[in-house]
Amino acid sequence: MRKRIFFSVIACFTFVSIMLALDETPEHIYNMATDAMAKGEDAVAIQLFYKVTEQYSDFKKYRPDARFMLGQLLFKTERYDEAEKVFTDIVSKYKKYSKIDKVYEYLIYIYSEEFNDNEKAKKIRALYAKQFGQDTTLANIDRTIELLGKEKNYDILKLDASEIEISRAEEADDFQPDIFPVLCYEKDKPTTLDKTMVIERKPVEGLYYLFIENANKNDERKIPDSKNGYMPQWSWDKKYVIFTSMNWKTMSRSIKLYNVEKNKTKILFKSQKIEPILCFSPDSSKILFIYQNFPWLINRDGGIISKISNDFKVKDIFVSAWANDGDKILVKEGKSGSKYKIFFLAKRELK
Repeated sequence: MRKRIFFSVIACFTFVSIMLALDETPEHIYNMATDAMAKGEDAVAIQLFYKVTEQYSDFKKYRPDARFMLGQLLFKTERYDEAEKVFTDIVSKYKKYSKIDKVYEYLIYIYSEEFNDNEKAKKIRALYAKQFGQDTTLANIDRTIELLGKEKNYDILKLDASEIEISRAEEADDFQPDIFPVLCYEKDKPTTLDKTMVIERKPVEGLYYLFIENANKNDERKIPDSKNGYMPQWSWDKKYVIFTSMNWKTMSRSIKLYNVEKNKTKILFKSQKIEPILCFSPDSSKILFIYQNFPWLINRDGGIISKISNDFKVKDIFVSAWANDGDKILVKEGKSGSKYKIFFLAKRELK
């Protein structure tokens, strides 16, 4: 894959070099850049916009637009250091540019979300307020700065379940596996991260139980109190297993925790309207579950259980995951064509 990308980049640079040799005017280069951008050829467009803005200082007609589109492309391709330089250049030289408000918004996102520098974000916010006054966009900017600032000032994983809430949510068509490396979903044999142990649901005298076995199948262990056990999931450190079991007479579901070392299972929570899929935090200290169509957290010891949102409802999830840095949770509902929902976690505000 890397070789294909490398040769693709080399090919686009070669193509650009040939085309530039045919017509070196800045207007032509600018037109080629906008055309490449429209076609989604980001690498080509970036190279051309850099060329027309840095090598032709006398090209002034579309220079602010060229810089803005370059910044957009750099932002889109996650080259945030370069994007920040381009956008700050626009702020310093083209304060009356027609899209300066969008430039401010890009910079605020970069400083708050990517650079973790809320002081710079607030300075850009002040520039926006001075130029445009109080409006809906400014209110959203203030909310973003506040939320992102809260999210970055502490370690979510060190908080108690009762101290955490969902601050905002985004929808996505896909997710980054390196950010969410442990997906929890219905599968035949959930496996530890190091692939050494698996769990299998097996029938015994007409009932189903959960069994742990080594990957090489030289050893097998029945999990205690795992009758009707369903949707088991490993903790990231493979010290624990969580699963649910259903009592069909009372229609109540139990959340159960199995301690691998002690070979003991205990019930953490039991009620009706609990969904079967569970999800461990990266440090194994907390468990995400869906109860009455809302996301909840419970401490691994079962001492604290807490609803983490009254605003974001989810139902019939079939995928869930906790980000490796602890500050995001991902779920996907069971309806056809549904998007992933990414919930950003923050410290709960005292009312």
